[in-house]
Amino acid sequence: MRKIATYKKAFLEIALVSLILMGVILTRLHNYLLFHTIAEFYSIIIACVIFVIAWTTRKEIDNSFFLVLGISSIYVAIIDFIHTLVFPGMILIAGSDTNLASQFWIAARFLQVFSILGGIWAISKKQKPKILIAIYTLITSALISMIFFGVFPDTFIEGAGLTPFKIISEYIIIVIIIISIFLIHNFRKQFKKSIYFLINAFLVALIISEFSFTLYLSAYELPNLIGHIFKIIAFYFLYKAIIQIGLKNPVQLLFRKLNLSKNKFEEAYNRADFLMDLIAHDINNILQVILIGVNSCQRFINSPDKLKELKESLQIIENQVINGSKLISNVIKFSKLEDKEIITEKFEINPLLEKKVAQVKKLYQNRDLSIKIESTKEYMYAYANDLLGEVFENLLFNAIKHNEDMPLEILIKITREHIKNTHYIKMEFIDNGIGIEDSRKETLFQGDFSFKRSLDGMGLGLSLVKRIIDLFKGKIWLEDRVKGDHTKGCNFIILLPEAENPIP
Repeated sequence: MRKIATYKKAFLEIALVSLILMGVILTRLHNYLLFHTIAEFYSIIIACVIFVIAWTTRKEIDNSFFLVLGISSIYVAIIDFIHTLVFPGMILIAGSDTNLASQFWIAARFLQVFSILGGIWAISKKQKPKILIAIYTLITSALISMIFFGVFPDTFIEGAGLTPFKIISEYIIIVIIIISIFLIHNFRKQFKKSIYFLINAFLVALIISEFSFTLYLSAYELPNLIGHIFKIIAFYFLYKAIIQIGLKNPVQLLFRKLNLSKNKFEEAYNRADFLMDLIAHDINNILQVILIGVNSCQRFINSPDKLKELKESLQIIENQVINGSKLISNVIKFSKLEDKEIITEKFEINPLLEKKVAQVKKLYQNRDLSIKIESTKEYMYAYANDLLGEVFENLLFNAIKHNEDMPLEILIKITREHIKNTHYIKMEFIDNGIGIEDSRKETLFQGDFSFKRSLDGMGLGLSLVKRIIDLFKGKIWLEDRVKGDHTKGCNFIILLPEAENPIP
C-alpha cells in the first residue's frame, strides 16, 4: 500500500509539472516575450524558494554542497531577473537588446556552475553562511557592474548571431557541468540515492539547456525555447533535492533527536533510580551491620575477658565504615563518568597498582590479608590514565568484601598477550573468596542498571570498572579460580592495549 501511495504521489507530481510546462510552452504560440518572461520567472521564483529553504535550515543542513547551492541560487536569480528585464522587447531599461540579455545570461550560468564546483569542494567542509553571503554579494556586484559599464565581452551581434565568446562560454559551462557529474560520483556516498539521482538530473538538464543556447541565431528561435524549458526542469530538480535535504531530512532528524532525547532521559531516570535503590539498600545493610557491631560492643565493653570479641566487633564497624565510604565514592565517580570522553596516554601500570595495594592493606591492616603481585616485567605500559586506579581499588575491595576465608589471599598476575595483531597487557585478580555462580556472571558487568541487589553492592563497583575498561578500549571478564568450581574463588581478567615503552 505504501508503494502504491508513493507511485501515485509521484505520478500526480509529474503530471502537475508537465501541465505547468505545457502551459508555459503554449504561451509561446501567443507571444514569445510572454513565454520568456513566464519561463524566467518560474526559474527565478524556484531559485528564491531554494535560497529561503537553504537559509532557514542552514543549521540543520549537514552537507555544505546544498548550503553553497542554496545561497548561490538567490544571486543567480538576481542576475536572471536583470536578464529578463533587459530581454529584447522589454521596454523597462533603456538600451536593452539581445547582447545585453545574453551577457547577463552567461554571467548567471558561470556563477551557477562555479557554485556547483564550489559546493562539491565544500561537501566535507563546514561553511559559514555569512561569509558565503559576503562572497556572493561581491562577485555578483562585480559581474553586474562589468556588464553595465561595457567591460564584459559581447555575446551577440545583430545580423551575425552569437559571438565566439558566447558559444565557447556555453561549451565551457557544459564541460564544467560534466566534470561536476564525475566529481559528484566520487562523493556519491555522501548522499542518499534519491538525492544523488536528483543532483544528476539537475546537472543533465542544465547540460541540455546550455547546449540549446549554442544553436540559435535569433532569441526567438526553437533552441532558445528548449533551453528555457530545460532550465525550468533543472531548477525543479534542484528544488526537489533542497526540499528533501532542507525540510524532510531535518524533520526526520528532529524526530530522531527527540527519540534519542527520550532514550537518554529514560536511561538517566533508570540510572538515578538504580543509584537511589543501591544507596538505600547497601547503606541500610551497612548500618544494620554497624548496629549489630555497636550492640556487641555494649555487651563486651565491661567484660575484660571478652576483649577479643570486642576488637572483632570494632573491626566489623570499621570495615563497614570503609565499605560505606567506598560506596559513596563509587556513586559519585560513576555518575560523573557517564557519557564522558577521556584522554589516554602511555601509562605505567606497576607503580599505580603497588600504590593501591598498599592503601588497601593499610585500610584492612587488622585482617589476615595477603596480596601478591607477579609480573613478567618490571615496567608495563598501557594506554590508560589515573582512572585505572579505580579499577584496581574496586577489584581489591570486592575480593576482600566477598571473602569468608581466613587468611584472605589475592594474587595479581601481570603478563603480556598477543591477540589478532594487537599486544595486550593481561592482568588477573585471583582471590580465594566465596566465588560467583555462573548464572550471576552474565549480569555482573551489565550497564543497563537492571541487575538485582543479590550482588550485595558489587554491581556498582564492577559497572564502574567495566565503564573505565571500555573507555580504555580494553576487555574484562570473570572466570573461576578453579575451573568448574565457582566456590573456590574468582579470577577477574583484564586486557588493556599495550603501549610501547617510552624512551628514557
